[in-house]
Amino acid sequence: VQQVRTKSSASSGNKSISVKYVPFISSADLVETCSYDYLEILEIVPGSNSSSVPTRKLCGDWSSKLKLLRYVSRGPRLRLRFVSDYSHHYGGFKAKVSMEN
Repeated sequence: VQQVRTKSSASSGNKSISVKYVPFISSADLVETCSYDYLEILEIVPGSNSSSVPTRKLCGDWSSKLKLLRYVSRGPRLRLRFVSDYSHHYGGFKAKVSMEN
């Protein structure tokens, strides 16, 4: 199993982070189980450098429903964690991360 982690922080404490996906195709897995490849969004706990709370787990083919994937953080920091089991190869995803007021 391979894991890739990315941390994003807003430059100001009163901003949120917005994540939008252009394509999102991680596997042919059922969206309910996400047992092969998935992307997990974790909110970083305020006042902590490493503690985080899972808020959303994404997998499957979302090509026709990309607007439903938009995520806005509750605070100024979040972590994205992609997990793959290498058993199949799909198109993957591209995320646009930006700050919002």
